Amino acid sequence: MSTADVSVVIPFFEAADSIERCLQSVASQTTAVREVIVVDDGSTHAFTMPRSLPEELIAKCVTIRFAQNQGAAAARNAGVRRAQGKYIAFLDADDVWHPQKIDIQHGLMQSRGWHMSAHQYSFLPPATGVDARSALPARQIGRIDFVLGNPFFTPTVMVRREGFKLFDERFRRTDDYKAWLENFTPGRTVLIEAVLANGFKRPIGQAGLTSSVMVMHRTFVRVLASLHAERKVSTTFYLAATITEYLKLPLRCLRVALSRLSP
Repeated sequence: MSTADVSVVIPFFEAADSIERCLQSVASQTTAVREVIVVDDGSTHAFTMPRSLPEELIAKCVTIRFAQNQGAAAARNAGVRRAQGKYIAFLDADDVWHPQKIDIQHGLMQSRGWHMSAHQYSFLPPATGVDARSALPARQIGRIDFVLGNPFFTPTVMVRREGFKLFDERFRRTDDYKAWLENFTPGRTVLIEAVLANGFKRPIGQAGLTSSVMVMHRTFVRVLASLHAERKVSTTFYLAATITEYLKLPLRCLRVALSRLSP
């Protein structure tokens, strides 16, 4: 089996019930990765390597443990700093990858010179698989996509390690949006139109609480204000993105209300 020069970074926090499934999806890749870095973000029960994993993957795993919980941004940053691969692929402890994710995404990154790429994500296991033998469509991401919201889910992102701007540890949520925008490269930031990762639960707000939606909303507005204050986005961008976020809020709250009515 060929090996891609990819470091996988996985934040772990109270995820003992899902980490084995997550790591098995890495072990099942048709193209192996260089290393896997699990960052235990101060879990009550420390991360332990599942014994069911293949020895080949266990040998490539590195564990970093925080004494106290610091948040996903700090955990991912610790993994990025430790990483040795040319590329970094992010994965969450409660998500899994399609078996050909690394093969497809790394191959396209290499052959097309992309700086950062992502693909589609399903909150629940997708009904159909992906035929990697066929040409998968991809589209370039522009700054307008960031005005409309976060174009990427974290477990779908692969980025060049060299020069990567770290996650802002001041934010416990939407720090990923800020990182993707700060690492955005025109013409070399791409979305692959195929589901190559999935989770096993509905998104925040659909089966959760309106309060969770409000926390996400307030944090996103703070992140936009931070980007503007740091002069990383123009006033026009800031106003357009903030207005868009406020327009989307009632729709999210409506989805929460409707989800409570459904069985």
